[in-house]
Amino acid sequence: MTPYRLIAPAILAVLPLAAPAQIVGSVGGYMNFGAGYSSDIGTGADGKVGIIRDGEIHLGAMGKSDNGLTFRVRVELEAFTTTDQIDENFATVEGGFGRFVVGGNDSAANEVGGVGGLRSTFPITYFDEDFTLTPASTGGYLGENSDGIGIRYDTNKLLGPIVLGVSYIPDVGVDSANDSLFAFSETSSPTAAQQYSFGGSYKDKIGEVGLEVGIGYVRNTEDWNGFHGGATVSIPVGDAKVSLGGVYEFIDDDNGDDIQRYAVGLDYTTGPWSVGGGYYGCTDDAASFGVRCNLGNGSGGETEQRASLGVSYAIMPGAKAIGVVEYGDNDTDDGVAVAGLIAINF
Repeated sequence: MTPYRLIAPAILAVLPLAAPAQIVGSVGGYMNFGAGYSSDIGTGADGKVGIIRDGEIHLGAMGKSDNGLTFRVRVELEAFTTTDQIDENFATVEGGFGRFVVGGNDSAANEVGGVGGLRSTFPITYFDEDFTLTPASTGGYLGENSDGIGIRYDTNKLLGPIVLGVSYIPDVGVDSANDSLFAFSETSSPTAAQQYSFGGSYKDKIGEVGLEVGIGYVRNTEDWNGFHGGATVSIPVGDAKVSLGGVYEFIDDDNGDDIQRYAVGLDYTTGPWSVGGGYYGCTDDAASFGVRCNLGNGSGGETEQRASLGVSYAIMPGAKAIGVVEYGDNDTDDGVAVAGLIAINF
C-alpha cells in the first residue's frame, strides 16, 4: 500500500466536515442626538429649544439554502415612540424568481419607486425628514407611513437595473399602536382600508453619470389614491460629486379633492464633506381632506412649504456631524430653525 493511501484517511478523519448552511443573526441600528432651536413650531409658542434624541435597534437574520433561496428577517425596535414600540418587522424570501416580503413594511410605491429626495443632511432635510422643527412637516414618499402588515413582491435583481414591485395590505390602519401584529384590525373590518400599491425604478450609470428614476401608485380603498414620480442625477466633478433630485406627487380624494406635493434638492459632496439643501411645497384644495399635505404627520394646511440648507462631515465610518438651517410655513404659522446633531449608524 502506498504511503498516501495511509495518510489521506488520517487527514480526512481530523478535518471538520462542511457544516450545513445556517441562519445567522445580526444587530444594527442608528442613533441621532443633538439640539435645535426654532422661532415657531406652529403651536403659538415662540423660541423653543429642543433636544434631539432618536434611534432604533435593528435585529436581523439571514441564511441561504442549498437550493439558492435566501431568507431574511428584520425587526426594528424604536428608542422613542408615542404609539407602538416596534417599527418595520418582516421576513423575505429571495431567489431567481425575485423577492417576496411578508410582514409590517411600507408600500411598493415607497420601497421600490421612492426616488428623488436627497438625504445628505438626513434626518433633517427639506424632504423626508424625521424631525419637525418648523410648522410645515414633510411626510416622505407616498405610501411610506403605513407599516401595515401585508405582502410585497418585487423583481429584485431579476431585471438588472430595473426593479418592479406590487404590494397589498389588507388593513392599512392596523399598525396604529397594534404594532403590525394583527392580521385584522380590532376596530374596523378587514376591508375598511385595503391598500394596493405598485412601484418601479431604474438605477444605473450612463458613463460616469448616475441616474435614478422611480414611479409609484397607491390606492387606499377607503378614501384616496395617489401617484409618485421622482428622479436623481449624480454627476462627478473632479473628485467631488453633484446630485440633483426632484419629486412630484399627486393625491386624489374620492370626493374629488386634490393634493399636490413637489420638491427639488441639490447636494455637493467632496471627501468627508457634503453640502445640501432644497425646497418642498404642498397644496391641498379642501380643509376637510383626511390625508392632508403632510400625509398624516401633522395638522396640515391648505399650503405648506419648507426649505433647508445644511452641511455634514463624516467623522468616521458610520458617524456624521450635521448642521442645518431650516424655514417652514404651514399657511398659519411660519418659523426658522437651526439644529446640530451627530448621526450614528451601526
